[in-house]
Amino acid sequence: MDIFKLLSICVIAAILSLVVKESKKEYGMVLSIICGIVIFAVIIDDIDIIINKISEITTSFNLPYNALKTVFKAIAISILSEISSALCKDMGENAIAVKTELVGKVSLIILGLPIVFELLNIVVSLLNT
Repeated sequence: MDIFKLLSICVIAAILSLVVKESKKEYGMVLSIICGIVIFAVIIDDIDIIINKISEITTSFNLPYNALKTVFKAIAISILSEISSALCKDMGENAIAVKTELVGKVSLIILGLPIVFELLNIVVSLLNT
């Protein structure tokens, strides 16, 4: 779907949410969540295209798939933690939103530790030769 259509859906949903929140706050929240689900359902096909292109790149250039897989896991963690944090903020739960962001950051550190360890091994082996 065209990016302008998706952004239009988001803006319209935000305006409707503001209008609805004046009378029933919980309905505005439901509308916001439904908008997120609709957007995700629409872009899921684009995610499949991205995964196929990554597979093509790894096979074409003989790149290690695990390295790219780690990078895309990091991107997914970042996106999911940002979406979760935004939903918590929309619900007025700023303290939980901060903890959601912390979970994402810690997950990224854990995901990146093997790469850091591998890089340090390479550096040490280069210095020893």
